[in-house]
Amino acid sequence: MTKEAAQKLTRREVEILNLLGRGLNTRGIAKSLGITYYTVRKHRSNILSKLELHDAAELVVYAVNLALKSVVKHPNLKRAGIGSVHANNRYR
Repeated sequence: MTKEAAQKLTRREVEILNLLGRGLNTRGIAKSLGITYYTVRKHRSNILSKLELHDAAELVVYAVNLALKSVVKHPNLKRAGIGSVHANNRYR
């Protein structure tokens, strides 16, 4: 997520984006956060608008990419040599 995009999103919207990236669906997110299904749908709609995404598929792809970037940056993975990109753009 770019700094500009991060500034547009509320704390709750970032939470929902992270949970989407971890594979939870709308009902799972609602249960996890203790809010209604419709509230999660509204947050998702707001995220789509703020990030200028067009549909749920783009939102999920964005969220998963964000989640993968945070995993690759994890210090334990770097120590193990996982997630580093070489000149040929392939992961080790």
